Amino acid sequence: MPVLRWRELLAAVPLAFTACAQSPEILVAFRTEQQAQEHCPKDTVVWVDPQSGGYHLNTSPSYGHAGAGRYACRREAELAGMRAMAN
Repeated sequence: MPVLRWRELLAAVPLAFTACAQSPEILVAFRTEQQAQEHCPKDTVVWVDPQSGGYHLNTSPSYGHAGAGRYACRREAELAGMRAMAN
C-alpha cells in the first residue's frame, strides 16, 4: 500500500506546478516614476490603474493621473494581466 500512495503523490506534483504556472504574477507598483525605473532600468515604466485593469504609457494624458494608480514596469504589468489602454 505505501508504494501506491507514493505513486499517487508523485503523479500530483506536476499538476500542482501546472496550476501555479497559470496564476497571474503579483504586480510591484511604486509611488514615483523614478522608483519604478530603478526597479526595471531596461523596461518601460507605465502608469497602472488597478480599477480599470489597464496601464497607460508616458505618451498618454492619463499617465500619472488616471484613477488610484501607481507606476510599474510594463512587462510586469502585462504578466499581471494588465492591458494597454487607449490614449
